[in-house]
Amino acid sequence: RRAPDGALYVVAGDETSSGQVPRRVLRIDAGGALAWERDLCPGAAQPATARIAFAVASDGAAANLCDVAGRDRLVRRARDGSATEATLPFDRALQLQAGAGGELLVLGRDQATTPYRTHLIALDAALRQRDVSLGAANSREALELAAAAIDADGNGYLLSRRAATGAVAAPRFLSRIRADGRTVWRKTLPASLAQTATLQAAHGLVCVEEQTTTETAASHHAFCLRSADGATFGNDYAAPAGTTVLIQRPIAGERIVRVSATATQYAVDLLGETGSARTASGTGRLHNLGIDDDGRVTLAVDGRVLRYDVAGALLYRIDQSPIVKYDARFTADAAGRVYATGARFAPYGLDDHVLWAVDAAGATRWLTALGPYRRGERIVTTANAVYVHGQSDPGDDALASVTSKHDAEDGRQLWSHRSVDRIVAGDAHGPLLALDAAAGDVVLLGSWANRLRLERLNATDGRRELERFVDCNGDCAPLAAVALDAAGELRTAYTVVDRGAGQTAAARSLGDVLRDAPATRVDQPGVAGLWYAPYANGEGLAIDWLADSRTVFAAWFTYTSSGGYDPAQQRWYTLQANGVASGTTELELPVLQTVGGAFDAGPAVSPRIVGRAKLRVTDCDHASLSYEIDAGATTEPASGTIDLLRLTPATQACVLADGSNVPGAGARPPAKGFDARMSGAWYDETTVGQGLQLNIQPDGVFFAPWFAYDPPGMPDDSTRQHWFTLQGNLADAVDGRVEVLLIQTLGGRFDWAPTYDANVIGSATLIAQGCDRAALEYRFDAGRSAGSFAGRQGRLDLRRMGGCAP
Repeated sequence: RRAPDGALYVVAGDETSSGQVPRRVLRIDAGGALAWERDLCPGAAQPATARIAFAVASDGAAANLCDVAGRDRLVRRARDGSATEATLPFDRALQLQAGAGGELLVLGRDQATTPYRTHLIALDAALRQRDVSLGAANSREALELAAAAIDADGNGYLLSRRAATGAVAAPRFLSRIRADGRTVWRKTLPASLAQTATLQAAHGLVCVEEQTTTETAASHHAFCLRSADGATFGNDYAAPAGTTVLIQRPIAGERIVRVSATATQYAVDLLGETGSARTASGTGRLHNLGIDDDGRVTLAVDGRVLRYDVAGALLYRIDQSPIVKYDARFTADAAGRVYATGARFAPYGLDDHVLWAVDAAGATRWLTALGPYRRGERIVTTANAVYVHGQSDPGDDALASVTSKHDAEDGRQLWSHRSVDRIVAGDAHGPLLALDAAAGDVVLLGSWANRLRLERLNATDGRRELERFVDCNGDCAPLAAVALDAAGELRTAYTVVDRGAGQTAAARSLGDVLRDAPATRVDQPGVAGLWYAPYANGEGLAIDWLADSRTVFAAWFTYTSSGGYDPAQQRWYTLQANGVASGTTELELPVLQTVGGAFDAGPAVSPRIVGRAKLRVTDCDHASLSYEIDAGATTEPASGTIDLLRLTPATQACVLADGSNVPGAGARPPAKGFDARMSGAWYDETTVGQGLQLNIQPDGVFFAPWFAYDPPGMPDDSTRQHWFTLQGNLADAVDGRVEVLLIQTLGGRFDWAPTYDANVIGSATLIAQGCDRAALEYRFDAGRSAGSFAGRQGRLDLRRMGGCAP
């Protein structure tokens, strides 16, 4: 960190064989002499790399945070190295920043309160503390999601728990989250060591079933609360020893149907507020079950299938089921027809999976083959169709899910859709299915760990109408619940690991996913600028609009599909469409790759088409790019959709789909020799095939991706491609000259995983010579971090593609 007097503070340290990371802080005077060196945390636990928080106050003092006996303290060092310390009023510091007038600001939270209390503390030069009000905001509480349910009105119910402390089970909570995101109630439940739990929410009740399994036995527990206020409904139920199954479902009239079973017996109970009654029971091993919304129960017992009404009367008995191994629970439609999936017996073993339909009297209506095995199958019924959704595993890096639609009258398959989801990190789980109330669309939602993937399928023919990706705001676990409410809003619940606030249970609405957002015209200067996917930091697009030739040009900065921390894995592409028709809202562009060039040297190289892409802009700050890229261009063939968010403010006004005009937030008046009209694509005429995309905000942030090649005679891969970014602040410009940093970003993977490995490897001077003329004088560091570029210096004489912007 640089001090106001030009000195540098450096934090350094080495990892030892014991895993400890002793760290030192050094002050290097403006002339390069070492003034002093001290322990970062004298006499205390050294912070891990991710926990280092270091700041320099406006008076030149340096400060850092240290952990002492589970609580954080602040160490402040004057310019002469003398230190003073202060204990902070919380046990988890999150951020340290320099404030005004020599103050230091520390953001933290106290984990002893529920919910966690967040503090912002200001400390002056004497370390006197004052609280800075944060209003009613609180950081998200660190909770693990055990189970979730979403009702027809969009209310979310979350069963969550804190992490256990030693051998002591931590408290659990059951919460109702209203459709607008507000918490209606939260009930603290007795601590439990339950390993699995399920939730059912309907008809004014929310019911929980829990199971804990040991090497010798399994214990089951069930309870229900009222949805309106969280009040207890009935009595908690602990199943007798030997119980192997315990399932319950709320039905109309504030009643609950509960099915329990041991290895040799089953029982069905009907529960109300004041008690329960046994409605059916029998002997045999329970293999499958289903409870419909009217309280009718279907059971597979040994090889038989039995169906009871809500009062326990036997509706029918099928003596021999065609299915010997069930996968999905019995599902009934409004007419009382029952469906099941599983494997049937064949002379030489188990045959392919089948979907079995039984009418209201117990007669088989039809039996249809489903094809290869699918895990975790779910059946959803409508008046005239049956949907089956399940998952399979096609390889090491992906999961496949198959969704099929069948005619309810004869079982014939109307369509089948196979969806492949990447395994980005963590546990591998495919998407969950949701069906809108009118059966007009099918929605699949899954977790790719750093993003949610949404697919909308047309219910008539199964074709994909929409693919969308949503940032998880961290790392999201497999989804616990997905549902469409009556208004078409898609709601979900999952555990998210926030990079700043830790793990927490999340309920989320993704809005109305059944209707596409209005598309904004692409042929306008308002789309120009820098765009990126928030879930894939470290790569993105720079888009330019050239009005005279009606051209959309974009430079795409990314990596190979292998990725890694080798510069040879960097890739860049260009996309270009000329003569774009007026009012175009979806633009198809070729994906071009230009290879074989040499850094800052000729001759010019020509691009080749390696794929196709479609650009769609929904408003001034949101867009999407669907792509298909050939094998070899990214190491492997690739296809997908990138949901883009504007990285830097637009420097031109943007016209929305409704015709309204949104001024560009970055369209500042010219200052210090720089003009917002200079934003766009620039190149040196002597080295055509490489160039820069400048984003000019006078008196503001400067950012420019630079697509280039490896140095002459020093290729690190067959494409010879390389790219950098230039970053600085035009507030520091003087008479059209500004000093900027030259940065190399590594560690990404093509449309897969984010990277934050950006390193300064040099500097440059940008010299503005007019709205379409500029020069860039670059200087790479001599150290090994600059790789084959080490020590290189030069100058680019730049011209703006398309001339001066209007």
